[in-house]
Amino acid sequence: MDDRSIFFPEDFPRGLVLLVTREAKAVCARCPVIEACLQAALDRPEPNGVWGGLDKDERRAFRRRQQRRHRRNRRKQGGGDGSAARAGAG
Repeated sequence: MDDRSIFFPEDFPRGLVLLVTREAKAVCARCPVIEACLQAALDRPEPNGVWGGLDKDERRAFRRRQQRRHRRNRRKQGGGDGSAARAGAG
């Protein structure tokens, strides 16, 4: 893709943002490195643009879901939320 500006729809006039975002996501859908691109944007964290097929709001929500899942998994591995210890104390 020669016009990389479509990956930064925030730079376009307000009325074009959704259209440009949709076009960028269509390019991402055909890209062989979409997963690596998304992971790199999440690792940075990249504040703007379309990366790995997600816009900035979608990446923020994705990151929150990952964090919640990680916290749940840590609680499960660490013995839960402490309720088992409280149940045996009585």
